[in-house]
Amino acid sequence: MSKHDPKTGAFYFTAYDEELAIFIDTFDVMHSLKCVVKSKGNWQYVTAPTILKFGTNTKEEIDAEFEEALVKINKALALTFGKAPSTEPQTGVERVQWLLSNKVKLKNGRLTIG
Repeated sequence: MSKHDPKTGAFYFTAYDEELAIFIDTFDVMHSLKCVVKSKGNWQYVTAPTILKFGTNTKEEIDAEFEEALVKINKALALTFGKAPSTEPQTGVERVQWLLSNKVKLKNGRLTIG
């Protein structure tokens, strides 16, 4: 097992025509949200923004750090693989169908765009 292999609970996804994973990684007492890409059968490091910094205690603080980490991961992916191809329709019924298929979420019993 490589030090970059995704850990239990990883989120696997495809972007930029690459197989990727994000998972919580711990080194000593530091935690990061590590992003890796599968290349030639092996998982390779992309980025690992720090999360759960000292003093992060509340739900709001943790959620803010998580969102900040995702922004950093998205920037690293764009730098590594180039601009993401857009398959997002801009107008018409195609846009509404895309929103239904890709953005509608159920949160606390309410439908949202997320």
